[in-house]
Amino acid sequence: MDFFNKDYYGVLGVLPSAEVFLIKVAYKALSQRYHPDKSKASKQQAEAKMKTLNEAYAILSESSKRKQYDDYLKVQGKQNEYHKEEPVEPDTDESFNNEDWLMAIQYVSELKTLHDDLETISANLGFTFKLYVLRDKAFDNPQSIASELESKFFATFFGNEAKTHEFAKFLLIKGHRSAAQELNKAVKLFDNKIEPEKLAESICSKYKINYIASTNDLYKDPSLQGDKLGLFRTGFWFLLLSFIAVILSQIK
Repeated sequence: MDFFNKDYYGVLGVLPSAEVFLIKVAYKALSQRYHPDKSKASKQQAEAKMKTLNEAYAILSESSKRKQYDDYLKVQGKQNEYHKEEPVEPDTDESFNNEDWLMAIQYVSELKTLHDDLETISANLGFTFKLYVLRDKAFDNPQSIASELESKFFATFFGNEAKTHEFAKFLLIKGHRSAAQELNKAVKLFDNKIEPEKLAESICSKYKINYIASTNDLYKDPSLQGDKLGLFRTGFWFLLLSFIAVILSQIK
């Protein structure tokens, strides 16, 4: 089979570790969107897109063909490449019951927050979260599903360094997709032989991005640094006035 330059996982918007059920849902959703009778694109564009979708599904839905494809990616060093993704979730999809989801978030309020947080990283990650929660009826512990999906996503595309994950998350949340692609390529090339701080510094310089690595579990936004400076100044003046008050009390 000719796999040259084919990104079947990217075409369907799923991770290389995606279960078959997720591949089927993604294919069905995208097929509905790009069917020539429904697509907003020209008939020629829609037919070309459908051909690509059908080809990707034919490979990834059949275990032996998928293994051949995965082996090809490994040999070519193309495993786990990050691409700017196209959202899979359609306006309507028979395989995804939106009414169930709307009811679920009414009763389990944290579902929406978890979904929205994942969606800022990856639209398809948010959609995947919905599918797993509804399929497994995981309403009692959705946090574990969200955490697992997020961990898999960053480990797949950005290695195992926590600081690199932090930087990647910052890039994706802020919409720096091209820089995230660069980071993915750098992680694959250097294989942890370069410190995460050096990678972040080089990519920020190339793409003119302001980034301050966090020292805790918060992902700091450089735009908030002014607020922190203001808090520092407030604290300074408070301590100074307290010191003066003590001196005056002793004089009296």
